[in-house]
Amino acid sequence: MAEEQGTRDALDDFRSNFDVLTEDRRANPRSDIATTRANGQVGGCPMAGHERLSYYVIVAAAGHDATAASIGGGLQGLLEFPDGMAKLRGNLGLLGTAAEEFVRWTAPVKHFMRTPHKPVEWRGTTIPAGDAIMLAFASACRDEAVFEEPDRPRVDRSPNPHLTFGIGPHFCLGKYLAKMDIEAFYRELLPSTISRADCPSAVRCGGAAVPCSPAGSPR
Repeated sequence: MAEEQGTRDALDDFRSNFDVLTEDRRANPRSDIATTRANGQVGGCPMAGHERLSYYVIVAAAGHDATAASIGGGLQGLLEFPDGMAKLRGNLGLLGTAAEEFVRWTAPVKHFMRTPHKPVEWRGTTIPAGDAIMLAFASACRDEAVFEEPDRPRVDRSPNPHLTFGIGPHFCLGKYLAKMDIEAFYRELLPSTISRADCPSAVRCGGAAVPCSPAGSPR
């Protein structure tokens, strides 16, 4: 009961904050997502309040958590597999495929539940209508039948048919914003760090690149 009340309180706080944001963006529109949501229309009519709130929550909660986890998970992958760090550092043009790979390798959204409305046959097993099905994204994103070296983050992996963003009508609305955030982070990070080979006193982490000052001492 207390947990349910906490959820309601959090949503009320979201609503209050975003109502203020909506009023501001209607009065003072800018070139940002909040302005698009505040002034959005469906069929020529203003977007309903609960629909607008849902869009805000997607960006503020789901988008932030999953993107932050992918950025951190991607960095962990680069530290564990320094050849990927070197390849990406040498060619920032790979940031697009690297962002997709970090999302696949990290699988920040671990699972969703789905309920089939009719029986489904899957690899010799019949799933009855009404059954609860757990979609394990981490498992799908490391499927050996789909991905070569699934446990290794390959910054140039292409094609990369991962399902982290979902598929079909449940496809993630924030995919392109998430990718843009991830690419922007690494575009700033990589030029500001140097490899261990160029920084003898760097803290060793699997032989990978770590942040270092120009003088050679770890930051």
